[in-house]
Amino acid sequence: MNKTKHNMEEVIQNNRESLRPNWTILKEILPDNKQGKPNPQIFKPYANGTIIELEQNVSYLSDKTLQQCIQSRKSIRQYSEKPITIAELSYLFFQSAKIHEFTDNWSKCVFPTPGATHSLEAYVVVTNVENLENGLYRYLPEQGNLEYIKPIDLEEFNRSIHRQLRGSGATFLWTAIPYRTEYKYLHTAHKMIAMEAGHACQNLYLASEALTLGCCAIGSYQQSTIDQLLGFDGEDEFVIYLATVGHKQ
Repeated sequence: MNKTKHNMEEVIQNNRESLRPNWTILKEILPDNKQGKPNPQIFKPYANGTIIELEQNVSYLSDKTLQQCIQSRKSIRQYSEKPITIAELSYLFFQSAKIHEFTDNWSKCVFPTPGATHSLEAYVVVTNVENLENGLYRYLPEQGNLEYIKPIDLEEFNRSIHRQLRGSGATFLWTAIPYRTEYKYLHTAHKMIAMEAGHACQNLYLASEALTLGCCAIGSYQQSTIDQLLGFDGEDEFVIYLATVGHKQ
């Protein structure tokens, strides 16, 4: 057996183990929350960027039923040139990232999170949104607004996601801050973080369909390149999932 094949088998086995963690260890080794260590922040603090106010009352934008959205939902991989509106962007974030209630050590948002730990941060790379400069924005879940972070080289960004922009107006992305969940669940956290990202993206799919927009999840991307481009350290915070959104052709 060559070394490359052997190493890959080890990687596969380790990854499988992360999908079936041994929960009894939590009874033997106290996680940080049981040791009295400080709680991790529920969400990142405001970073002094320009605030873009989003609409908070967005229910008027769609009258589709949940059943209609579920049955018609599919991945769309090519979009028209019609821009997304601020109202539509507001709706998408409200349904896929909004926090409704929080304290210093837990939060309740629009999708399930492990033990209310909320390991994700939501961002968007804007490429075609009405009256909004292209670039990277962070969603402020407690306020329901956007914070402008910085301009982005869109060609480099497109390369980092294997050229999957395909005319989309916005690319939603979620980063994981693993310690928020590790603090309470140690080694069992990582399976649940991945599940949390899936919950968030499914909400985005259904919200997009409610607006007759297209959506396509992206799991294939150049990890170190995209983290560096967007300004994440790749260890304590890194991109875990992306999805393009745009008007259907």
